Amino acid sequence: VLIQYVEIRIALLFSILYLILPYRYAIDFWYRSAFAESMAYFWFPFCILQILKLKNNALAGVWLSVGFAGFIMSHLPTALLGGSAIGLFLLVQCGKQADFFALAKAVVALALGVGISALYLIPALYLQESIHAEIWWQEGFRASDWLIGSMEAPKDARLPLMLPLIFMVWSLVGIISIMLLRQQNSIAMAGSWIGMTAFSAFMMTAPSSVLWENLPLLFKVQFPWRMFVIYEVSCLVMFAISVNSIKRFRKSEVIMAVIGGTAMIAGGAVITFLATGPYFPVSSNNDKLIGYHQTVEDFVSQGRGAKEYLPREVQVKPVDVIFFIRNELRRSAVFEGSQFFPVGQTGMKMSINLEVDQPGTLIVPRFSFPIWIVRVNGREIQSTPSVSYGLISVQLTPGHHLVEIARTWVWQERLGAVISIISLVALLYCQYWWRSRAVESSTRRI
Repeated sequence: VLIQYVEIRIALLFSILYLILPYRYAIDFWYRSAFAESMAYFWFPFCILQILKLKNNALAGVWLSVGFAGFIMSHLPTALLGGSAIGLFLLVQCGKQADFFALAKAVVALALGVGISALYLIPALYLQESIHAEIWWQEGFRASDWLIGSMEAPKDARLPLMLPLIFMVWSLVGIISIMLLRQQNSIAMAGSWIGMTAFSAFMMTAPSSVLWENLPLLFKVQFPWRMFVIYEVSCLVMFAISVNSIKRFRKSEVIMAVIGGTAMIAGGAVITFLATGPYFPVSSNNDKLIGYHQTVEDFVSQGRGAKEYLPREVQVKPVDVIFFIRNELRRSAVFEGSQFFPVGQTGMKMSINLEVDQPGTLIVPRFSFPIWIVRVNGREIQSTPSVSYGLISVQLTPGHHLVEIARTWVWQERLGAVISIISLVALLYCQYWWRSRAVESSTRRI
């Protein structure tokens, strides 16, 4: 993206800085280990790059569609926010050039990107009843709890400190960039990025609360500060354009550029230090520092973990489930809590060969999700989730049994796969039509 606006040396410098952006590096990587969300830092600028190339690159529409599908399949909430920013950028960019064919081409490409992602998207949306999805929108996870300027996060004392600090750093960089661009009469060059910067800043701050609370789809994003993906990228590109626009190296311009660069690097260093250090106490009656050096017992006693992704039948702490599988089951199947049997596994298939002398329940170290099909002695049966732990449990009678568990495709996955294939075929057809139209236009000009 940068090479479309600035000379190669500046593009290389800011590309290196891009790798250590405060939110991306300190929050997503170190603090939250949100590796899926961090992929947005690849897909978002990738999609923007294809929009910039729509007019001159025959494959830009295809890559835009593939890129947006990758964006959705990497992290759906951030893709929802990124999609709105991509739409804004597209409207401004095509509006400036009055290129309505490029606008239509991009809209079709983005729609087909949603279709290509259906293999993931439909199961993700329609299998939520199998897990504790309601936790995502309980108190402490609502967008209104996490807006810059009205943030209340009782479970974590560091995020309310780090996130506003990141916002202030990038706001300073953004203001300096606009001042430099104005002095060089280069505002128009960065107009799309200024628009995305203003949009993302608004969506992260308290005035946008009415949108977060009243738009059902937006409400499901949970955290407004996921907009930092757009905010950081927009501010960085805007700053690079402003630095590249400096021609005479006037003292005031150099000072502003140095202040912006120092704020970005120093602020990022401080935030990274806060993110990688020990946690602050969670409450006033807890005198322990909770961080990477805490004991497993401390971790379990706090009930930390992601219970929302476990089966609805899980009634215990997530770490207790892990302990049960590792320490009690020892990765084996257990019959009536006392007899252990080895589990054979080939790819996505498991088998347990056992003989029991009384009726009882066999618990298998796999969560009871709809994707598993269970057979006993070759006959498919309906398994039931084990009490408390949500693992596959099978009722057995006395005798010899062969219990087999295999991965199956549920209807949501089949439907998603069909839509993805149809969308890919449609994309190939559109590419053929786009290419034919481009050749025809070139012939007319000649």
